Amino acid sequence: MKLFDNDIEGIFVERPNRFIIYCKIEQEVVKCHCPNTGRMKELLIPGVKLILEKSKNSSRKTLFTVVAVYKGELVVPITSVRANDIARDIVIPKLFPDSSIKSEVTYNSSRFDFFVESSNNKTFIEVKSCTYFIDDMAIFPDAPTSRGLKHIKELSLAVREGFDGVVLLIVFNPNSKKFVPNYKTDAEFAETLKSLSPIIKIIPYKIGINSRGELQELTNAVIPVDFNGVIND
Repeated sequence: MKLFDNDIEGIFVERPNRFIIYCKIEQEVVKCHCPNTGRMKELLIPGVKLILEKSKNSSRKTLFTVVAVYKGELVVPITSVRANDIARDIVIPKLFPDSSIKSEVTYNSSRFDFFVESSNNKTFIEVKSCTYFIDDMAIFPDAPTSRGLKHIKELSLAVREGFDGVVLLIVFNPNSKKFVPNYKTDAEFAETLKSLSPIIKIIPYKIGINSRGELQELTNAVIPVDFNGVIND
């Protein structure tokens, strides 16, 4: 599976708002689209290399989309919506073999990323893109997430009504050894995730990406959750 096209690389200059990134391509500063509204302050550091994908929409105001950031030698994709593509095409079929998969399924007043059904289970799945790493820890979220909090609370309601529930974290670092909720940045989300962990399954699944956007599937891709992990950033 190919996650993005590496059409050109540039150098990060600044991010004036959630949707725009300025980067330098050769000697020109270019305005690019940012597909991720998270803070990403640990990634978007002046001088880091970016991977840009050319837009197929000729009428769009920004010619390029920033699709990945280099963190040292690590390539970190930031197009969070494409984590759902990985979940649908690769991860969910491995975790739930011989199951049907439906995307964007509404249940009561909630809409979940996926509904997976087999003869043995009916499971709602919420997917989160994890791009924040310190040492061997994968950390989520990188900013307060009222939307993420709403999702896990609604997932727990579906579980109490007889369904299974999964929070699937796509971890874009093949070197991560554990997942730690970010109590420092969003204590309410982290505490709620911990309190619901007896009924909701939390699956951090790590993936590697090369600079061409190609996925590297890993053995032992599911990493443990450490609710007592300490984040020293």
